[in-house]
Amino acid sequence: MDVSATLLTAANIMVTGMVGVFLFLSLLIFIVKLVARWCVEEAPVITKKPATKQTLPGQVPATHVAVISAAIAQYKKQHQQE
Repeated sequence: MDVSATLLTAANIMVTGMVGVFLFLSLLIFIVKLVARWCVEEAPVITKKPATKQTLPGQVPATHVAVISAAIAQYKKQHQQE
């Protein structure tokens, strides 16, 4: 067998493989789109939270500070009565 016949056989096998992969992937895309259309669900409603101040890394958010301060004040008030 000479080199040109071997290259022609290799090119034939390569093209056949590429066409096979292309057809398989095209069929797969078609099936996925068909199933996606068939299984449509209503998307859940997402409500946006009001914009809050951005905190830098290492900073405690203002809401956490307020909650902790209220807890400390309540703790002190309970222990002063005892």
